[in-house]
Amino acid sequence: MSTTNNLNWKTYESITKYIYGTLGKQSGVTIKGYGSNCKIKGKSGVSHQIDVLTVHSDGIHAYETAIECKYWKDKVNKDIVMKVSSIIEDAGISKGVIVTKSGFTKDGLEYAKFKNIGLVELRESTNKDNESTEKQIEFGTLDIITNIKVTGPKI
Repeated sequence: MSTTNNLNWKTYESITKYIYGTLGKQSGVTIKGYGSNCKIKGKSGVSHQIDVLTVHSDGIHAYETAIECKYWKDKVNKDIVMKVSSIIEDAGISKGVIVTKSGFTKDGLEYAKFKNIGLVELRESTNKDNESTEKQIEFGTLDIITNIKVTGPKI
């Protein structure tokens, strides 16, 4: 099932935005911004670029989540987790999430747990995934609506 794709980091960010936006609708999460134009000014006065910024309201307070996307061959290490932690602290953002296709190093996992940073592995499936004996858990529903128009020759 190994296939070649035309994904790049920009497309990966767009896919991440789409997934969070679509699945988040069920629980009131909306996309506040994404991409190179999504910038937040921190308490330090420094501006930070956020790959995907979501917001969720409980009716009283709004909670923002900064999502950092890493379309890398290598696993994400603690340095990236530290960067995300610093950005959310400076910008006053409630939560941080890192999305990658290659997983996380042991120190990255440990530091993320310590700082309460969410970690997500978003990658293409492989033959190894089909052989897995792990249980699958459904965490959301994705509805895809298509319009198909078929035309033929007039007789």
